[in-house]
Amino acid sequence: MLKRKKQGMLGEQAAKDKIVADFMLFIEAIEKNDTETAKKFDEKAMKSTILSMMKDGRGHNGGFAADNGGKEA
Repeated sequence: MLKRKKQGMLGEQAAKDKIVADFMLFIEAIEKNDTETAKKFDEKAMKSTILSMMKDGRGHNGGFAADNGGKEA
């Protein structure tokens, strides 16, 4: 049971790391005036991913609030 929980936590962290990496590529493209790379950034997909991470299926916000997920955002 603990192994499954750890694997789930690692998967969640990997998803968060990917979002940050993708966003940083977007920011760098903007700074370099690289419009071709900036246009490839999928804003809707990022919003969807962030929202799904914020909700954990139990009606909690996944720890994004001061009460660590006890209330809806």
